[in-house]
Formats: sequence, structure tokens, C-alpha cells
Amino acid sequence: MSTEPVRKLSYRIDEVVVATGLSRQTIYRLIERGELTIFKVGTRTLIMASVLEAFLERQANPQRAA
Repeated sequence: MSTEPVRKLSYRIDEVVVATGLSRQTIYRLIERGELTIFKVGTRTLIMASVLEAFLERQANPQRAA
């Protein structure tokens, strides 16, 4: 049995808030502006880890995003 932590593929909004340090309101604004894309599974709103990582990379390296 492996003891390695499982890499998350997606995050709930509250997890994104904790992981990024951004407020819940900011996360929802980014979603409204199309800077973060979401998907639903039942009533749960999720953001793919790859989408979140790409967004953070664009913020950290704005010259690459252009």
C-alpha cells in the first residue's frame, strides 16, 4: 500500500480559497470574468487543478501570458 499523498485533480471553492489565500469573493469575481473556469458535479462547484495552476502561472509571469 502506497503512503504517497494523492494529487488532487480538482478543488472545491473553499479549498481554492485556502490554497491561494484569495478571498471567496475574489474567486467568484475571477469566475465571472472567465479567468477561472468551473464545472459542476451534482451541486458541487469544482475548479480543475490544471486551470488553477495555469491561472497562478499567468499571474506570476504576466509576460508569458501575452
